[in-house]
Amino acid sequence: MHPTFAIVSPRGQRIELATSATSSSPFALDDETTGLGFVDREVQVTPSTTDGGRFRASRVASRPFTLVVNVWGRTVAERDANLRTLSTVIRRVNGLPLPRLEATLPGGDVYELPFIHEGGGDALKRQPIGGFYSVPLSLVAPDPFWTARDATPYTVEGLQSTGTFLPQLAEMHLTSSAASGVLYVDNVGEADAYPTWRLTGPTTLATIKLGEASWSLGPIAAGEVINVDTKARTVTLSGGANNGKNVYDRLGPAPRLFPIPPGRNELVVSMTAATNATSATCYFRPRLEVIL
Repeated sequence: MHPTFAIVSPRGQRIELATSATSSSPFALDDETTGLGFVDREVQVTPSTTDGGRFRASRVASRPFTLVVNVWGRTVAERDANLRTLSTVIRRVNGLPLPRLEATLPGGDVYELPFIHEGGGDALKRQPIGGFYSVPLSLVAPDPFWTARDATPYTVEGLQSTGTFLPQLAEMHLTSSAASGVLYVDNVGEADAYPTWRLTGPTTLATIKLGEASWSLGPIAAGEVINVDTKARTVTLSGGANNGKNVYDRLGPAPRLFPIPPGRNELVVSMTAATNATSATCYFRPRLEVIL
């Protein structure tokens, strides 16, 4: 079975993209759609004093792609109305999330690819009654990877597992005065995932470590909750009168707000002067490279 696709507007309006003749949607995903394969890499190679060159660095580029949508209608008026709907759902709206292409995998997992409309659809010509418009849309995804829409909790209490392992969300309740533990987390995606940490006090210092990378934060008062977004690189209070307040200055020296690589990872979490109310929660959304 193949994935099913939809376009979701910044305001949540959704159009299904038919991929089979049995679909009743007036919007169909054309096989001429391109650019949803492997992600391009920008590679830096400098001349060498010996043969060839020297590799310096590489990074993933944004994803330009062409989404070809066939737009139908039982009448000319209905077809034109559907064209206007397509135009609406692909438009960026200031202050709202980007429009996104959504893929639902056969197992039910949903992945999203936010995009910006660059062009296409401007060269449409009049079509006879009963025809359809094939609309090639030139789009670019700033983040080239498909990102899982949902995260599911996995809870560890008293440093012992109490439930089925679910990789997208890991939670550890720390119950001793100097609590620490190892948390094994599986990133089922194909690229680094950027976690958000939710730390609940009291603790004088929380330290999070993965391999040689680590960061520390503190103190956190009893009842205080701090969110650490490793992708946006923000540290803010959550809840109460100070909700959203920047507390980046509570990070320790030279913090490395690391992503979580694909595969199984061993996270070491320690929180000093912890009580039964102290907790650390890490959640992230896996990312895939190819969905066709």
